[in-house]
Amino acid sequence: MKTKNANTYDAHTARFIATVATCLPEISSDVMQGWIENPKALKKVLNEALAPVENQKNNLFIFLSAFMVEKALIEATDGKRKIYDSSEIFKGGIDPDFKKFRLNNNNQPTKETFVYEFELTVDAKFVEVFNSLNSDLDKLVMTQAQIICFCEKYPNRLRQGGDGKSTIFLIKKDNEYFVVGVCVDSGGLYVFVRRFIDEVVLFATDLHHVVVPNRIGIKV
Repeated sequence: MKTKNANTYDAHTARFIATVATCLPEISSDVMQGWIENPKALKKVLNEALAPVENQKNNLFIFLSAFMVEKALIEATDGKRKIYDSSEIFKGGIDPDFKKFRLNNNNQPTKETFVYEFELTVDAKFVEVFNSLNSDLDKLVMTQAQIICFCEKYPNRLRQGGDGKSTIFLIKKDNEYFVVGVCVDSGGLYVFVRRFIDEVVLFATDLHHVVVPNRIGIKV
């Protein structure tokens, strides 16, 4: 008796796959091998080309990298470094709202921490961005000292290009969450802060980066 296996498709899906195959351009063996060895990149290309944006709302991110240990480590901090006082790092400017929101206080010390970095691939608000990763927001929070450390140690991992393209982080003061964004401008790093509940839309075309601690249960 014949049984269906995981590679059995319904007739409509089979016809679609056959149509895609017949429409593929001529590809050299070397290029084919490159796609074979990098299926995540191939999946991203196919997703962007074939999947309508409205069907991607539950997959906001393309995983850029779960950094290797030697590249991902944020050292232990004493929590005393504050963004508002770090003009030597953020030479492009510091949003005065850090002071307005009273975010110039010390944080708790932190242990060595590893981080994940994601790339936003659809339009989304802050609430959608972070809740898509984990509804327990405390698992996504970083301290100001950790953000400063990341910017110092991995400047090339920040979203490049200026024009509002940013790398965002989640912080918390008392019981309120805020989003910190770092932009790489011609004058240096510019850092801003917004309330987590603000109705700001991050546009997919800007490919913003999102950095969070590795407490979110993703296996790589």
